[in-house]
Amino acid sequence: WKERTKRELALMKDLIPILKKQAEGREISGLKAYE
Repeated sequence: WKERTKRELALMKDLIPILKKQAEGREISGLKAYE
């Protein structure tokens, strides 16, 4: 299970920046919608 955990942690490291970009994009579009 340790190997699987390492792979999952590596995936999370790859996913976090992508999720942050998506969240920023939603915030920007959300702010535009409110204006």
